[in-house]
Amino acid sequence: MVIDELQQLQTDKRLFQLLSHYVHGNEQNREIWQNRVMDLPGARREDIIRLHGRLLACEWIEQNTGAGLATCYRATPAGRKALKNTTQTV
Repeated sequence: MVIDELQQLQTDKRLFQLLSHYVHGNEQNREIWQNRVMDLPGARREDIIRLHGRLLACEWIEQNTGAGLATCYRATPAGRKALKNTTQTV
């Protein structure tokens, strides 16, 4: 885990909220995929696209785009660890 990535997670409230959604959304069964978040308070559609891209680039979420399925995501073990090791400062 890169320090800069954790710092970004600490300082970007929307990035923190999005990762939190995916981490806490399937705590009972980590194999379950969640529908893509399409609405985030204070974020435009292009912001949400960028935030998902950032989470994917950090390997904090993984994407399932199987045939006939809506775009779905789930938190990775690295994403769970990043969230656990982050104190939100925003």
